[in-house]
Amino acid sequence: MTTGSGFARYQMADVIRVEQPLGQVPCFTFLGRNDGVDLVGEKTSATTAQMVQDQLQLDGAMPVTLLALDEARNRTPGYVLLVECAPEAPREALQQALADQVEQALQRNFHYKLARELGQLQPAACVALPHMRAIYLDQCRERGMIEGNIKIEPLRHWRGAVPAVLRQSLDS
Repeated sequence: MTTGSGFARYQMADVIRVEQPLGQVPCFTFLGRNDGVDLVGEKTSATTAQMVQDQLQLDGAMPVTLLALDEARNRTPGYVLLVECAPEAPREALQQALADQVEQALQRNFHYKLARELGQLQPAACVALPHMRAIYLDQCRERGMIEGNIKIEPLRHWRGAVPAVLRQSLDS
């Protein structure tokens, strides 16, 4: 990003779209971050994760984030969609349907598909819980993130151990 005189402020990893100007001022739409995740060479971007979430048939549920985990199911790398659902929602059916949708969408990425075919990544999973957004924010704080720096983004790489609240769902 630069000033009108060309003075460079800092390089950003944000993806933006320039919209119609408001008078002489250009307007932007924030599309996501260009800093992706690469667990085993699959190169998943935040923009791709957002597009995947935008296409989901949610049945009243709300996606929170797509996590890239070093130890997903069977303690091997994989992606897990976190979803907030109503307490009375049929969680198992919802989780399976959303996991299938995420997997199908991610398979459109050549590198993701290759990593799956080589057995380097587990199939995408989904964990749907009431109050998932609050659970996610609590886990961010437990990982040492500062309250004002926590943002819910479409894609997040969580290194190391998976929180027990997610591990229980992933292992069942």
